[in-house]
Amino acid sequence: RLTERCVPSHPFTEDSADKLAATIDAELARPEVAAIFERGAEAVVGIAGTVTTLVTVALGMDDYDDQIVHGYRLDSLSVHEIYETLAAEPVEVRSLRPGLPAKRADVLPAGALLLSKILEKASASEVVVSDRGTRWGRLYRDG
Repeated sequence: RLTERCVPSHPFTEDSADKLAATIDAELARPEVAAIFERGAEAVVGIAGTVTTLVTVALGMDDYDDQIVHGYRLDSLSVHEIYETLAAEPVEVRSLRPGLPAKRADVLPAGALLLSKILEKASASEVVVSDRGTRWGRLYRDG
């Protein structure tokens, strides 16, 4: 959705990058979202989709390996660097990157910036990556 709303062309223009950043900032500032950050957290955990793909891109992983991805700690600097690199590339170039499925090449930069801003807002230096779903976490917690 962020890509559809904010990024009409690739690579990102300065205007589209600014619009994307402003849109994310506005969403994270909404009272019901801001309240989550005010509570604080021991760690930021990201599940599936964007975060697992960011790990595969960071590692240049051609073949997905859940044993490597699950539990991986992806630092905030890497997340932001991936955003900046991908946003500067045409989709056709992005889709050739190891670890980046062609079907996600258009949307991953926006997801990377969203995660980068979440980590910044949470004052977190990393995200703990899970390739399990929310139900798995609930079962694990409630045992």
